[in-house]
Amino acid sequence: MPDPIVTLENLTYTYPQRETAALAGVSLRVPAGELVVVAGPSGSGKSTLLRCLNGLVPHFTGGRIQGTVIVAGYDAIAAGPATMSSLVGFVTQNPEAQAVLDRVEPEVAFALENAAVPPAVMRRQVPAILEHLDLLPLRDRRLDELSGGERQRVALATALVRKPAVLVLDEPTSQLDPLAAETLMAWLASLRRDWE
Repeated sequence: MPDPIVTLENLTYTYPQRETAALAGVSLRVPAGELVVVAGPSGSGKSTLLRCLNGLVPHFTGGRIQGTVIVAGYDAIAAGPATMSSLVGFVTQNPEAQAVLDRVEPEVAFALENAAVPPAVMRRQVPAILEHLDLLPLRDRRLDELSGGERQRVALATALVRKPAVLVLDEPTSQLDPLAAETLMAWLASLRRDWE
């Protein structure tokens, strides 16, 4: 088995002002290159678990955390979101809420600008990821003019443009119709093949 890219050991997390843990004793290992689905009913802790991988939990949420979260060789709990954002590409449940700017290309470029990536590198990476996700024809479009599937691909491009070690999508098909959901899953499968 290849070395794990994600290792959780006895992860327990409780939100502030809560008695019951949102996560209790979670342990798992994810080998590099694996596609993993975290499934469960609403309120079962899926989003909380995913936010532990990029350090948002507990750094932005507060609360009590115990156990180990290692992602790409980094202790996500100790490192926090500033470090983990370059290692973990994250797409939230609601891509509209994740957007910072109003047009496709500047939105994708923002992640690189925020990380102080040199302009020459940005000029290569942004068009490359737009092309890979078939977004070049939409590069000048306003985000509010895009379909749900197109918005999801823009959010995916924003998460991938920094070339993270791990890509995390929180309920990526929840706001998509069945055809758009199937298309998104095909994009993810092709990304996995192309990036291995």
